[in-house]
Amino acid sequence: MCLVEVPATYKTISKRILKSPANTRTISVPAEYKTVKVRELVSGPEEIRNQVPAKYKAVTSQRKVADKSFVWHEIHNTDHPSSTRTGNKICLVETPPRYETITKTIVKTPASTRRVEVPAEYNPVKVNKVVAEAKEMREVIPARYETVTSQELERDGYMEWRSILCETNMTPGMVSSIQRALSTKGYNPGSIDGVIGSNTIKAVNEFQTDNKLPTDKYINIETVRALGINL
Repeated sequence: MCLVEVPATYKTISKRILKSPANTRTISVPAEYKTVKVRELVSGPEEIRNQVPAKYKAVTSQRKVADKSFVWHEIHNTDHPSSTRTGNKICLVETPPRYETITKTIVKTPASTRRVEVPAEYNPVKVNKVVAEAKEMREVIPARYETVTSQELERDGYMEWRSILCETNMTPGMVSSIQRALSTKGYNPGSIDGVIGSNTIKAVNEFQTDNKLPTDKYINIETVRALGINL
């Protein structure tokens, strides 16, 4: 019987831990604008009165200067033409009326006021029109998790007395028998050379785990018997 140290047993546990708690982030959404064209009143409608001057035209007319008259004169009166002379008699002669041409301006169209409608004038200007008012949006940021691997103590290490193959009875023949038995049962101990190497210990531990035998870096008597080797 040898006193062997049974190391503490650990199992790997994967769990999620909180990396950053859930919170609320305030996002400022600016107001949206779009450019539209509008007409701005430059001057209001007004009434303009234009003075239309009177129109005149020239016409020709005759005006009587003297009415028709008769003149009595002496035959020897040379102020009158000879055609009116009648000898010694005093004759009544006809004097035709005389006319003179006068040019004057008369009103053809009287002066008047004409109403002219002057339309309002507009000047296109660009302005920014609010499409949507500024607002505040709250976006929920979910908590983030990350997976961490830690080891949790399943059982404390302890000291116990266990029957194992010690250096005195672990002969090359015994080791070769163990290697052949492991190979027969489907475990790979490496070369059958009678030397306890890493491949042999690995095959022994796999066999111990599968058969619920104490598993450590030693070859215990229970494992040797389970392999069917007589001591």
